[in-house]
Amino acid sequence: MKKMVGWTLTLATLLIGGVIYYFITLSLYEPSKDAFDFPVPKNAELVQENEQGKSYDWSKASEENGNTIWI
Repeated sequence: MKKMVGWTLTLATLLIGGVIYYFITLSLYEPSKDAFDFPVPKNAELVQENEQGKSYDWSKASEENGNTIWI
């Protein structure tokens, strides 16, 4: 009986954690209408727009170090 409760709690924790991670990850990005729904961070600032595309400034990314682990 204790084994069954342990497995149930483990599976429930993993499922709830997965759902929370999924919704947090999706809430940080919005699909770009111009780039075939490519995800753009919601807090990225549009710097430049021309016929070739859009340029964003996003504080969590840098040219030297790339994206951070904690996006």
